[in-house]
Amino acid sequence: LPWISNALGPRAGAASLMAFSVVDHALRAFTQMLLKHTMGLWAFYVHLLILYTMAAQYGSSSSTIGASPVEALVMSQSQAQATLRGGSAPTLGSASQAGAG
Repeated sequence: LPWISNALGPRAGAASLMAFSVVDHALRAFTQMLLKHTMGLWAFYVHLLILYTMAAQYGSSSSTIGASPVEALVMSQSQAQATLRGGSAPTLGSASQAGAG
């Protein structure tokens, strides 16, 4: 990898090329194996679907659902300040009312 050699020297470039070659070969062999075995390919697709579903569910499970970005920012700042002071933080509804007033 020339950009690594340029940045870190020829020794690091040689090491990165060897690491890249090993990983590249392993991934290509895995892909060829998946293409030869239909059940393996389907298992791979199902696992990707499950992982993407979990990631989407995690990303959508925040406490600011339905809030505008400004309301979410105000609420998170208020919660952080309340935590520092030891008080209670306002809820999303009270944060949006405070901004509207």
